[in-house]
Amino acid sequence: MTVGLLYRDPDSRDEVSKFDEAIVCIARADQVRLACPYISLDYLRRIISLSVSWRLLTDVEEWLRSHNRTQRDEIYEFLVQNRSVVRHFPQLHAKVVIGSHAAILGSANLTDSGILRRVELSVLLEDVPKVKELGKWFEIHWKKAYELDELRLDRIAEYLESLPEKAAVENAADANFSHRF
Repeated sequence: MTVGLLYRDPDSRDEVSKFDEAIVCIARADQVRLACPYISLDYLRRIISLSVSWRLLTDVEEWLRSHNRTQRDEIYEFLVQNRSVVRHFPQLHAKVVIGSHAAILGSANLTDSGILRRVELSVLLEDVPKVKELGKWFEIHWKKAYELDELRLDRIAEYLESLPEKAAVENAADANFSHRF
């Protein structure tokens, strides 16, 4: 079984992210399945543009909460346009990228911070039976997740109105946290 570790040395000034390189390799010209609650829309668009087909399993509430008002509106439009390939799974915390021959699972969110700046660790699996097993995990959760039908999209729109202007989680936490202590 081929297993590799992906991590960023915080003392390194590398411009290339090992996480990004691996995700791009998995997504390129393949079907890609993603599971992650915290996602940068620009990063997601880039990854799905490389793939033949894609599906996303996410906690929509956490995804929206982690961005500011403008970004939330863009995410909502993305959800409306892609509702057949995105499903809501409350309290999802997994960070997984699955292709047909390789997969990544670990701590890195699919955000600029998670992929480029934070101290993260992921496992790269290139063992096809294990990748298929992870694919089965995804399919089980996909079937249990909520489809983004009209009613759910209306509820999401209402939820958007209840959120504060600023991001509550991922992006807000990036603001010089390490310098406060």
